[in-house]
Amino acid sequence: MSNTVSTEGTLYKGSCHCGFAKYTIRLDFTKPPPSLHGANATRCNCSVCHKMGTMLTDPGDDGSSTFTLLTPAEKNLGMYAFNTERVRWFFCPKCSITLYNRVHGVFEGVEVRTFRVNVLTLDEKEDGSPVEDLKSLKIKYWDFKEVGLPMAPLDAPVNGGVW
Repeated sequence: MSNTVSTEGTLYKGSCHCGFAKYTIRLDFTKPPPSLHGANATRCNCSVCHKMGTMLTDPGDDGSSTFTLLTPAEKNLGMYAFNTERVRWFFCPKCSITLYNRVHGVFEGVEVRTFRVNVLTLDEKEDGSPVEDLKSLKIKYWDFKEVGLPMAPLDAPVNGGVW
């Protein structure tokens, strides 16, 4: 990961439950990236997101200028990928909390490269003030349980997911 963090947005500190894995990320919840279709975060009802209970946000890049993994080195995190291994989930090897994912692959003919961080692992802003109330964030919902690759996220949750 890059040690250079973008100067746009607010710098947040994040970690796993036990504190072994720590990171900083620059996010601007006032300007959602186009990839989130006007939302600050997304929830998904696919089998992995549903069971992990993640809420993901996009820093607006591949993480290289907005995200810094402080401890440990990425090679010392746990990593889970299934099926085609296009989505790689990184988690703490001690407490198993999912921190972020990287997507790289072709989905139904479209090349996709993304980086998403689990909003639920944000601890505080750099200045020590609290993270925004999650109720204030606009959330979009992906239905991967019933649809192969949805064209756009939904404004309301559907049955069969963590909402």
